Amino acid sequence: MTQKAKNIEDKFNFISSQVKETAYKDFTKEEKEEFLRLLRKLSSNFKIENDKYI
Repeated sequence: MTQKAKNIEDKFNFISSQVKETAYKDFTKEEKEEFLRLLRKLSSNFKIENDKYI
C-alpha cells in the first residue's frame, strides 16, 4: 500500500462502514445474505461475459 493510501485508510474504512450501515438498515440477516449471494451471481455473470472478449 502506498503512503498516500495509508494516510486515508482510516477515513476510508469509517466512511465505508457508515455506507454499509445505511445500506443494510432494516435488512434481516437472511436478507443481507441473499443480497450478497445475488451480487456474487451478478458479478460472475459479468465475468463470464467479459471473458468471451479476452
